[in-house]
Amino acid sequence: MTFVASGSVDGVIGSDMDKAPFQFSEDGGRLRVVSQVEFLWGVSSKNRLTILEPAVTTAGTVLKSVSYIPSIFQPGTARQAR
Repeated sequence: MTFVASGSVDGVIGSDMDKAPFQFSEDGGRLRVVSQVEFLWGVSSKNRLTILEPAVTTAGTVLKSVSYIPSIFQPGTARQAR
């Protein structure tokens, strides 16, 4: 694994290591991140998928958001099928 760049997404990345494989993935040089966006003190939160790709700027290489999908699912209700 080689460090390419850093970036940011809206929301928070969970600390539950059992779910870690479902929070990050890479395909074709793009990083896919699932975060939780909280509302009203964490009473209700939704998942959000953000897709980032490297971009060269005057400050160096950064990860920029190229797309995102807000989810209607509450955390813990969506599962990946294999």
